[in-house]
Amino acid sequence: MLKALGETWPAAGSGKTGAGPGEDALVRMDRDVLVAAERNPADSRDLARHVAAIVGSEFWLRAMRADRRFFEVPFSIAVRPGESGYEDLAPRFGSVPLAGGRPVVPVPGAPILLSGAVDLLFEEKDGWVIADYKTDRLPVVLSGAGEAERKGALDALVAFYAPQVRLYTRFWREASGERVKESGLFFTALDRWVAIPV
Repeated sequence: MLKALGETWPAAGSGKTGAGPGEDALVRMDRDVLVAAERNPADSRDLARHVAAIVGSEFWLRAMRADRRFFEVPFSIAVRPGESGYEDLAPRFGSVPLAGGRPVVPVPGAPILLSGAVDLLFEEKDGWVIADYKTDRLPVVLSGAGEAERKGALDALVAFYAPQVRLYTRFWREASGERVKESGLFFTALDRWVAIPV
């Protein structure tokens, strides 16, 4: 949905952010998305409110002001031993079942081929911004917790996702040959942009 909205509203480079689609339009769009994903279409009103909050956020409006922006950019990148990110990725790979049920375990020290899609890239005057959307919510038990506990929980999420964002940054630098000025995570449920040092 964010891709569809971002590619059609407002026009890239117009400098205008305008008003986004109304809640009823979002509900209809959400219902179609939920049906296609074999999810409960009755959740469309909640999803519409969530999407409306995202497209009304400061971060989203910042991206919409960009002259160039791309959504869900697919990529594949080989990460070899000794390269930045390898030490973070290697422990995350476990057994992968193949047809016939035989597991395949990566050979220690073998390159890792990583494929994925960057959620959002947009270009500002002094370089590209790379954003990965995260829908994580802080646990309900933290709703009454102090700021330190909530910050600790968010910091743990950031630490978990940071290697992914660093690889996205590397991919875009290599693919485009252009400067990446900022990379980070946009926590949609928290309306929070967290820059990741790269």
